[in-house]
Amino acid sequence: MIQRSVGQKIDDFFSGKTGGRLLILLVLPASLAQAQVGEGKAEKMRLMNADNFMGAIEKGQNVRKLRGNVRFRHGKTDVFCDRATQYLRDQRWVLENNVVIDDGETKIQADLVSFFERMKFYQASGNVLVTTDSTQMSAKKMKYFIDEQKTIAELDVRIVNEKDFTVITGAQAIREVENDYVKIMGKPVFVQNDSSGNEKMRITGELMESFEGGERFRVEDSVRIFHGDVRAEAGESEFVASESVMTLLENPKAWQQQNEMVGDTIRLKLENQQIHEVHLLSNAKATLYPDSLAKGQKPSTISGKNIFAHLHNEMLEQVIVDGTAILDYFVYENGEFKGKSHSEGDKITLYFAANNVIGMKSESNPGKAEGNFAPPGSDAQSQDVKPSPKGDGKTPGSYTHLRAHETPLHRVC
Repeated sequence: MIQRSVGQKIDDFFSGKTGGRLLILLVLPASLAQAQVGEGKAEKMRLMNADNFMGAIEKGQNVRKLRGNVRFRHGKTDVFCDRATQYLRDQRWVLENNVVIDDGETKIQADLVSFFERMKFYQASGNVLVTTDSTQMSAKKMKYFIDEQKTIAELDVRIVNEKDFTVITGAQAIREVENDYVKIMGKPVFVQNDSSGNEKMRITGELMESFEGGERFRVEDSVRIFHGDVRAEAGESEFVASESVMTLLENPKAWQQQNEMVGDTIRLKLENQQIHEVHLLSNAKATLYPDSLAKGQKPSTISGKNIFAHLHNEMLEQVIVDGTAILDYFVYENGEFKGKSHSEGDKITLYFAANNVIGMKSESNPGKAEGNFAPPGSDAQSQDVKPSPKGDGKTPGSYTHLRAHETPLHRVC
C-alpha cells in the first residue's frame, strides 16, 4: 500500500488527527526496486513487444535497438516507451519518448529513463510525473538508488494531493526509505486549499524535513506560516503530529489580525482545522491594536513570563498572562482618548468579544494586585484602584478593574 503523503499528514495535524505517516511520494514503483534486490540477483527486463528490432555496434560495444510500441515486463511492473536501447557492455538501458512505468499502484511518466543494471540506479528526466490514486509528483529530473532506497527529485518539484487539496513545491526533494526521512530544499512552499480552491494555509521556509515517518516535521530558516487571520514567523518551526502542536523557535512572532505576540518560544495548538491556542513562553509580550488605528492612537501592551491566548474561529476570546503580569491599556471612545489603565499582578486575564477587550481581572496570591486608571491630564496615582476586600470571592488579592465608560474595556463579561 502507498503510505500517506506530506499533504495528508499536515492536514491531519491541522484537523487534530494523529493517525497515518508522513511520506512524500518520490519513489519508482516498489516492485521495480524489489525485482532488483531479490536474493542478490538482478532480474532482467523481459521484452514483451516491439515493432522493430535491430542490432549494431557503437563505440566498440554491442547495442540492441527496439522501436515502436515497445513493452517490457520487469517483475510485476509494466514498462512502455516508443524507443528502447540496450548497451550490453555497460549493462544500461535507455528508454525514450512516452515512457510509462506502471506497477498498478504507482505510475511514472517521463521523456527519458536510463536504467543502469550494474549500478542499480535509475534516472528519469524531462517532464517526470509520478501518480498514485490521489497524489501527483512532478519534476524535471528524478534519480533512484535501489540499494540505498534513496530518491532525489530535482528542478521544479511539485507535489499535489487531490484528497487534501495540498500543493508542495521546491527545487529539490530527497527521500531515504530506511531512515523514514524526507527533505525538501530550495525555498519549499506548502499550500493547503479548501474544496473551493481558496487558500487556507501556507508555510514557507528554506528547508523542510520529515522524521519518523512524519511524526515530526521541521521547517528551517525564514519560516513563515499563514493560516486565516493568524500568521507567524520564526527561524525554525517543528510540529509533533500526535500532539497537534507546532513549536516556533529562534525569534518567533505571531499575529492575530493586527495584534502582535512575541516570546522566546511560541506554540500553536490546533483543533478542528483551526488554531485554537497560542502559547508565548518566557519573556512574553502581546501588543493589542484597536480595530481602526486612527492617527495618534496608541496600542495597548500586556507582558509577563508566559501568555496563553485562546481563540475561537481564530478570533481572540481570552488572554491569560501568568507571572509578573503587566497591562497598559489605552482607552479610546469614538476616536477620543479617555485614559490609560495600568494593572499589575501575578496573573492578568483579558476577555474579548468581536476582537475587543470587554473585561479584565488581575490576581495575586500571596500579595495584592495593583492598578490605576488615569484620565487625560490626571495624576495616575490619585486614581488607584484598590483590591476588593472580598476579591473575586475565590482568589485573595484579586480585583476586576473596569470603569463606567461605554468603551469595550469597561463591560464585564
